[in-house]
Formats: sequence, structure tokens, C-alpha cells
Amino acid sequence: GLAKSLPNVNLMQATASGCKPVLKSEGQVRCLKLMDYILNDYLPKNKVDALLISARWTTNDLELLLNSLDYYKKYATEVYVFGPTVEYYGNLPRILALSHDLKSDVMLKHSVVPDQFEMDKYLKSAVSSKGVNYISTLQTICSDRENCKRLTPSGVPYQFDNCHLTNEASVVLAEQWVNIRLIK
Repeated sequence: GLAKSLPNVNLMQATASGCKPVLKSEGQVRCLKLMDYILNDYLPKNKVDALLISARWTTNDLELLLNSLDYYKKYATEVYVFGPTVEYYGNLPRILALSHDLKSDVMLKHSVVPDQFEMDKYLKSAVSSKGVNYISTLQTICSDRENCKRLTPSGVPYQFDNCHLTNEASVVLAEQWVNIRLIK
């Protein structure tokens, strides 16, 4: 979504599942090798205008993330941490289909995992206290636990499973962030 919303920006992406984008991360070797290269080789040799950090954060990640922020700030003019997205107890397209078939939104209202809302509040406070930009993906999608956007304007579900955004939803969110200048 960001590449489409910021067409004049040279946007590079280093992504791997299996670990978090923090110093001293633990996880799968293929991911750790990429993070080691990016954090310990690439960044020290190539100052970047902005570093965008995103993961499916858990309470176990917070200390490592917060300890990594000062390091990131040495190599990037701006650092952005993206908070959690809305997470469901099942795959969103399936929940939408069942709710449609049952002609009831009860399932939708009770399908959101509440933990992400507490994580978002904590992350926002902790990251902001380190002088780092925080973007609440959750608040962009949900006004509260029972009122979340589930379909893009073109009718595509926001997530293709329980927590990962569809391409269409990522464009919608990125355009919102760029339009209100959360991302410069």
C-alpha cells in the first residue's frame, strides 16, 4: 500500500516471517540472517530517510523493541513503529460469509480479539516516550472493538485471514496515513 501511495519515494522492504525486526531477536535462521544483515550491515553503511518497523507484536517483544529504537534512530532520519492490526478469532472472510448467511452481525461483534487494543495503547505510549513515531493500525481500522472496518470501499475484506491485510486494504490504510501526513 505504501509504494502505491508514495509513488515518488524509493521504498525498500526487508521482510521475513519467523522473527521480529529488533536487535537480539530470536526465531528462524533465515529470518535472523536477514535482520542481522539489515540492522548490522546495511543500515550502518546506508543512512535512510525513514525506517518503518512492523510486526505482530506481543508483550514478549516489547523490551527488545524499545531497546532497539535508539539504535534505529542513529541510522534513520525518522523511525515509525506500526502497531497491531485488528485480529479476529477466525478468518475474516469466513466470519463475514457466516454473518451474511445468518443475517446477523452478532458473530462480527464478538469475533475481535480484545488483547490487541491493550497492546496498541501500551505500544503507543512506550514508543512515543522514546521519541519515535507511532502509527496505530488498529485505530485506523477500528473506532472500538465492535466497530471495525471490514470491507474496503470496493467491497474487498480488510484481511484475508485472521490478521493479515489484503493488498486492497493496505492501499486504503496507506492512503489515509499519507493524506493526514502521519507518514511523510
